[in-house]
Amino acid sequence: MLAVLGIMGGVAMDAVLVGLRAAHAAERRGQVRQQLAAALARLTREAGVAAAVTVAEDQRLQFDGIRYQLQGSALQRTQGGTTVTLVQGVTAFDFNYVANNRTAMTTPITGGQLSKIRVAQVTITATQETETLSLTAAAFMRNQS
Repeated sequence: MLAVLGIMGGVAMDAVLVGLRAAHAAERRGQVRQQLAAALARLTREAGVAAAVTVAEDQRLQFDGIRYQLQGSALQRTQGGTTVTLVQGVTAFDFNYVANNRTAMTTPITGGQLSKIRVAQVTITATQETETLSLTAAAFMRNQS
């Protein structure tokens, strides 16, 4: 009788542990989703009010002394020499730019072409556990010539 109770207790404990692991994994995915959304909102908000874009590349955007770029798998924001990691586990960070005449721009964008950027579209992709999350947003730039 005691052996049967021990076996039943072990089976029940396994079920509880599986449930807890699944809940923990879902919580981590939710946290990454929130971090991605917050990073994307911050980037598009700041870029949208930027006075001057100084670097516009596939995986890097710099304006008004603020730089966003992927370093390894970390999405980083640098301002005034201080670098902050916004999201870990990023597998892709990609910009596409549209000129004020509504045509796609080829990167890297340099010189006088920087002031012609009208839209910076950014896509951030991160992988957490077995789930891949990808968010895209666009910043409408005031940076106009």
